[in-house]
Amino acid sequence: GISKDRVEIRPDELIRKTIEINPDIQMTRYGIRIKETEAELSKKNYYPDFMLGVAPIQRDGRFDAWDAMFQINIPLWRGKYDNQVAEISNELDTLKFRLKSEENIKTARVKEWVIKVETADKIRTLYETSLIPQAELSLDSTLKNYQSGNVDFLTLLDTERVLKKTKIEYLDSLITYYKRVASLEEVVGEEIMK
Repeated sequence: GISKDRVEIRPDELIRKTIEINPDIQMTRYGIRIKETEAELSKKNYYPDFMLGVAPIQRDGRFDAWDAMFQINIPLWRGKYDNQVAEISNELDTLKFRLKSEENIKTARVKEWVIKVETADKIRTLYETSLIPQAELSLDSTLKNYQSGNVDFLTLLDTERVLKKTKIEYLDSLITYYKRVASLEEVVGEEIMK
């Protein structure tokens, strides 16, 4: 038969876990780290570059002298660097906005699916605690009345049909519950029903 296990739902923990492990959010975080590194490196373009070199000089097949070289590149036209720094800064701001947006979207989706799971759980609980027991009591009562001759056979069959229909609806509510749990797990990015 179908498992009747229930999942324990803690919305705040699911939201935290979603924001922590969701692949889309992680990719955006990595993109932010890359852009932050690019921003740091682009600011170093304003600094002068120093180059120092030493090389042996060969005469008549022998190395008898050394050549030293020192070079400084001073960035005089800073405009191109200003544009580069501004562009990277804008890209970084865009990525940070995207991260916040993705976190908000995932949070909303987790909350939406938590409500759907809780609703499905309430429906299945209604079947377990009320509808099925009532239908079973009704069948027992109708069976006793049939045995004593107070109701006809068709009434007994109809009462049994109602019980079976209620049990089928209960199974449908279980299936709906597990489908919604699976959808919640998809949003979170991790199995929550263990």
